[in-house]
Amino acid sequence: MVNTPHRATSERKRVVVNAVSAKTGGARTIVESFTDFARTQPELDFVVLAGFEAPADLPEHIAWFQQPLSGAVAIAFNLFGAWRAYRRHRGTTLLSFNNMNCLLIPARQRITYFHQLKALDPQFSEAKLRIMRAYLRLSRERVIVQSPQVERDFSAMFDARHRVLVIWPGIPVPPQPAAEHRQSQTLLIPVASFESPHKNFPFIRETAQALGPDWTVLVTADAGSLDPGAATNIRFIGPQSRDDLFRHYRQARCVMMASTHETVGLPIFEALATDTPVIVMDAPYIRGFQQKFGIQNGLEIVATPQLARECILNAQPSPQISTTAAQDFRLGEWHKLLEHL
Repeated sequence: MVNTPHRATSERKRVVVNAVSAKTGGARTIVESFTDFARTQPELDFVVLAGFEAPADLPEHIAWFQQPLSGAVAIAFNLFGAWRAYRRHRGTTLLSFNNMNCLLIPARQRITYFHQLKALDPQFSEAKLRIMRAYLRLSRERVIVQSPQVERDFSAMFDARHRVLVIWPGIPVPPQPAAEHRQSQTLLIPVASFESPHKNFPFIRETAQALGPDWTVLVTADAGSLDPGAATNIRFIGPQSRDDLFRHYRQARCVMMASTHETVGLPIFEALATDTPVIVMDAPYIRGFQQKFGIQNGLEIVATPQLARECILNAQPSPQISTTAAQDFRLGEWHKLLEHL
């Protein structure tokens, strides 16, 4: 446990943050982004229940309890067990980053961060997703999503039961320890799991084949999880720590994402934040983000593996990815949440 903020009073609000399922990857990144925002709000107290260790140098108004949970235990905690933590810490708002929230707390005191895209696709029917959908069909609290497209899809599935807040999480970028040497014929695919067909591995496989054996295609998924087929240049390097992932971003000639749907698409913006070009398969979500942030260079949107190959061969790292929009995609919009806490 890190820090113990002073007791909440009628004048001071305390936000209990349930992030017990956020241990690695994008979920952890989003919680870290929120924590950076919480640091700037000394008039509020935060009690964070997280699946990973506390960041360094937390201010006194943020208490941190490392409590990683998974599977059925995590579901039970999210739906029921969080009530005890909320009462013990005398919370005024429970903010859950686990796609569902505690049924024992009044809806007006709950805010749920939704980031599970598979829950919006009826073809997926595993038990966790069925429970998540049942919860969201019955509950009525405020829900945070990342883009107007996710808002539309979410409201369509759950019949506009919830007040939906669109809040971009931002991209925390770890410091660069030293200059990284670019590997001129390396393509990075920063996807840890291809269990969803939305991740579109066939597009990656065809692009790798089109690039040929002179190129190395690094995929951050476990070896043996997929069949590379005739693409002999694909190397599965397994999920990476955040620092190692950013090292790969800075070393790669470019990054490619072939997803047909994403709630955030964090690797796209993480790579752009390191001035690494990104090739993305054409899909509504990336068109929306390109317009929102006014991305002018560094991002190429393609429809076929052959076009992807051409863009990869022509890609050049940029000294600075430029945008025309007022909003920097590296910055979060967590300030929109303040009036709801």
